[in-house]
Amino acid sequence: IDRLTVCGTPIYMSPETVAGLTGGSVQTAHPQATDWWAVGTLIYEMIFGKPPFSAPSFDKLTAKIARNAVHIPVGHVSKSCGDIIRRLLDKTDSLRLGSGDSSEVQQHEWFA
Repeated sequence: IDRLTVCGTPIYMSPETVAGLTGGSVQTAHPQATDWWAVGTLIYEMIFGKPPFSAPSFDKLTAKIARNAVHIPVGHVSKSCGDIIRRLLDKTDSLRLGSGDSSEVQQHEWFA
């Protein structure tokens, strides 16, 4: 797998990918945490019927991904569902659920 190519739907881009595209530090390859961000985005979209970040232009979308916190509507999901989404969509890739090992994600209570 070529981990140096940026491709796919922009709404699934992680903050670190956005930073690399918008003049931030250039990465030689994306970390595993980038893929877990996409999983968090997918879960959010499956639960709420829309992506966690959206905007009418690419520039506005990437700004939201880079700066805005994810909004989880209160009372619409279980505590464990909200927790896995928040932790997968942590802006800091090294703190993101799954950044150390995939078992972190697999053992999350939401999957029970």
